[in-house]
Amino acid sequence: MERQWRAATGLDEKQFRRWLKHFDTAYQSLYGQTVAARQAPIEVSPSLTSEEELLYFTLFSLKAGLRWSSKRGHESLGRRGVRNFLWMSGIH
Repeated sequence: MERQWRAATGLDEKQFRRWLKHFDTAYQSLYGQTVAARQAPIEVSPSLTSEEELLYFTLFSLKAGLRWSSKRGHESLGRRGVRNFLWMSGIH
Protein backbone atom coordinates (compact mmCIF):
# COMPACT_ATOMS: atom_id res chain seq x y z
CA MET A 1 0.00 0.00 0.00
CA GLU A 2 2.89 2.40 0.78
CA ARG A 3 4.19 2.01 -2.76
CA GLN A 4 0.77 3.01 -4.13
CA TRP A 5 0.72 6.18 -1.97
CA ARG A 6 4.21 7.12 -3.04
CA ALA A 7 3.52 6.35 -6.70
CA ALA A 8 0.32 8.45 -6.70
CA THR A 9 1.41 11.43 -4.60
CA GLY A 10 5.17 11.31 -4.07
CA LEU A 11 4.56 10.93 -0.31
CA ASP A 12 4.06 7.89 1.87
CA GLU A 13 0.80 7.77 3.83
CA LYS A 14 2.39 9.07 7.06
CA GLN A 15 3.88 12.07 5.24
CA PHE A 16 0.56 12.67 3.48
CA ARG A 17 -1.29 12.76 6.84
CA ARG A 18 1.24 15.30 8.19
CA TRP A 19 0.85 17.45 5.07
CA LEU A 20 -2.93 17.15 5.36
CA LYS A 21 -2.97 18.74 8.84
CA HIS A 22 -1.09 21.76 7.50
CA PHE A 23 -3.05 21.82 4.25
CA ASP A 24 -6.34 21.96 6.22
CA THR A 25 -5.08 24.99 8.14
CA ALA A 26 -3.69 26.70 5.05
CA TYR A 27 -6.85 26.05 3.01
CA GLN A 28 -9.10 27.49 5.70
CA SER A 29 -6.77 30.45 6.16
CA LEU A 30 -6.87 31.13 2.43
CA TYR A 31 -10.60 30.62 1.83
CA GLY A 32 -12.07 31.23 5.29
CA GLN A 33 -13.93 27.90 5.39
CA THR A 34 -13.62 24.18 4.71
CA VAL A 35 -13.98 22.56 1.29
CA ALA A 36 -17.36 21.15 2.36
CA ALA A 37 -18.63 24.56 3.53
CA ARG A 38 -17.50 26.25 0.30
CA GLN A 39 -19.32 23.64 -1.75
CA ALA A 40 -22.53 23.58 0.30
CA PRO A 41 -24.32 26.22 -1.82
CA ILE A 42 -23.42 24.49 -5.10
CA GLU A 43 -26.41 22.77 -6.70
CA VAL A 44 -24.33 20.10 -8.47
CA SER A 45 -22.72 17.31 -6.44
CA PRO A 46 -19.04 18.17 -6.04
CA SER A 47 -16.46 15.63 -7.13
CA LEU A 48 -14.03 16.48 -4.30
CA THR A 49 -15.70 16.89 -0.93
CA SER A 50 -12.87 17.28 1.58
CA GLU A 51 -9.42 18.74 2.08
CA GLU A 52 -8.04 15.20 2.03
CA GLU A 53 -9.49 14.50 -1.41
CA LEU A 54 -8.37 17.90 -2.73
CA LEU A 55 -4.79 17.46 -1.47
CA TYR A 56 -4.58 13.90 -2.85
CA PHE A 57 -5.95 15.02 -6.23
CA THR A 58 -3.58 18.01 -6.33
CA LEU A 59 -0.48 15.95 -5.51
CA PHE A 60 -1.52 13.24 -7.97
CA SER A 61 -2.11 15.86 -10.69
CA LEU A 62 1.25 17.52 -10.09
CA LYS A 63 3.10 14.20 -10.07
CA ALA A 64 1.32 12.96 -13.21
CA GLY A 65 1.72 16.29 -15.02
CA LEU A 66 -2.04 16.68 -15.54
CA ARG A 67 -3.38 20.07 -16.60
CA TRP A 68 -6.90 21.49 -16.53
CA SER A 69 -8.21 23.83 -19.18
CA SER A 70 -10.21 25.77 -16.58
CA LYS A 71 -8.32 28.12 -14.30
CA ARG A 72 -11.14 27.75 -11.78
CA GLY A 73 -10.92 23.93 -11.59
CA HIS A 74 -9.97 21.83 -8.57
CA GLU A 75 -6.36 21.88 -9.63
CA SER A 76 -5.99 25.62 -9.14
CA LEU A 77 -7.81 25.49 -5.78
CA GLY A 78 -5.56 22.71 -4.60
CA ARG A 79 -2.42 24.39 -5.88
CA ARG A 80 -3.31 27.64 -4.09
CA GLY A 81 -3.89 25.64 -0.91
CA VAL A 82 -0.56 23.82 -1.25
CA ARG A 83 1.24 27.08 -2.07
CA ASN A 84 -0.31 28.72 1.01
CA PHE A 85 0.59 25.71 3.18
CA LEU A 86 4.21 25.83 1.98
CA TRP A 87 4.38 29.60 2.55
CA MET A 88 2.91 29.30 6.06
CA SER A 89 5.43 26.53 6.81
CA GLY A 90 8.32 28.68 5.66
CA ILE A 91 9.02 26.41 2.67
CA HIS A 92 9.14 28.78 -0.28
